[in-house]
Amino acid sequence: YINDEYDPCRWKYTLNKTRTIHKRDPDHPTFSVLDKAYKVIPFLNSTDIMGFDVYPVNYPYPKDNARIRDVYDKITNEYNTIMKAKPMWAIIQTFDWAYQKTHKNPLPPTLQEMRSMSWQGLVAGAKGLLFYSFSYMYYFNDTTPFEPRWNDVIIFTDEIWKYKDLFS
Repeated sequence: YINDEYDPCRWKYTLNKTRTIHKRDPDHPTFSVLDKAYKVIPFLNSTDIMGFDVYPVNYPYPKDNARIRDVYDKITNEYNTIMKAKPMWAIIQTFDWAYQKTHKNPLPPTLQEMRSMSWQGLVAGAKGLLFYSFSYMYYFNDTTPFEPRWNDVIIFTDEIWKYKDLFS
């Protein structure tokens, strides 16, 4: 995991990290997470796997009009932007925006929303899924209890796992 939403000017830094890792362990892939479309192309040759995060549930900036459907649209767009030259993984929202203290009313993704985001990412071409962030689920245990939310994560990931051979 060598890049977490870096600005495009850091592409060379990311490339050097990838080269160092490959030199020490040629079978160890590198992974970059990006959050904006304009960042994708500069990092194309500096990582093995590209990840794209879309966090639409209870998004704190209403002017951006985030929707659950954005997961499919944005992953499809980013995968097409890189012309499917690298594997693209979808980073799925499991956290509540309250961690940024921008929301007064906690509202984490529901089981149905996490399920929907995951399947949309896979249908859009994602070759893998990562979930962000379990630690924030735990930190907000007093407002939205961790155990029921964790059980929801287990439920939908078990559902997806049954069909893993379709996405290899």
